[in-house]
Amino acid sequence: MEKLEARRSGKDPIPTDPGAPDDSALVRGTLAGRREDFTVLVERHQKPLYRFVLQHTRDAHAADEIVQMSFVQAYTHLDRFRQEASFKTWLHRVALNLCHDRARAERRRSDVSVDQALESTDTRPRLEDVVLGASLERRIASLPDRQRTVLNLRLWGDLSFKDISRVLGTSENSAKVNYHHAIRRLRQWLAGEAA
Repeated sequence: MEKLEARRSGKDPIPTDPGAPDDSALVRGTLAGRREDFTVLVERHQKPLYRFVLQHTRDAHAADEIVQMSFVQAYTHLDRFRQEASFKTWLHRVALNLCHDRARAERRRSDVSVDQALESTDTRPRLEDVVLGASLERRIASLPDRQRTVLNLRLWGDLSFKDISRVLGTSENSAKVNYHHAIRRLRQWLAGEAA
């Protein structure tokens, strides 16, 4: 569990130049027609968004597609962005919606054989497998959906509880409770493994 907390606090932050414009200024610039401002937003948020989506989908190819679609949707619908929340929060909400759309489409596709599914599985090792270990990843995947989503948004999306509550449309307290339940379950599992 300490590894999860260390991962949360020790991961590489989004590098920002002290003189660089904040996201709000870049959004306004993009809306004013400066495409290079949106390029800066993409560069700033692409890696953390990819890590979040990859944790949600567990498929590198799907994660790439969803991240690309998220930025396309963000760009085409930027005029709908209300700056009540941060751009980062809004972008994660867009990505999460696309993840849910993909999951619904996957459930509808029941005509794929097991052999076809196995052939399409990506066999390359993933960073999460190396850092957290495959068994911990399976435990995270077995968490209830809301707890898993909150945990992923917090650890991989690097969102605050306030931002998580905005992404999920819940209260900040609910986000905290789900996160702490997830951490407690993982700690219990780790304690059981150590015994």
